[in-house]
Amino acid sequence: MLPLGEQILLLLLDERRGEFEPIGKYVLARAMVGAVLMDLAFANRIDTDTTSLWVVDRTPTGNPLFDSVLERVAGSATTEPASAWIKTLSEEQPIGFASVRWPVWWNAAF
Repeated sequence: MLPLGEQILLLLLDERRGEFEPIGKYVLARAMVGAVLMDLAFANRIDTDTTSLWVVDRTPTGNPLFDSVLERVAGSATTEPASAWIKTLSEEQPIGFASVRWPVWWNAAF
């Protein structure tokens, strides 16, 4: 199954024009971070409730992007809600993890 971020980008792709539908960088960044967090939740690495997001299993997923976000959340001294993580991570460029080899679609989207 494709990661949610890739599914979102496929939905934004206009195949006739070969271009992405216009969407604000701010909105797209938050959608991509939210997608990574959802993929981590589907992989049983994180969990949330209405007030916080926490790590359930620190075992790497094998996906460098997911693992860098997982490591970042696991290393936090405080427990924040998912919305705070989405805001924080989406404001970094790109998500602030220079050691990650970003998927080709990341540069195309930003």
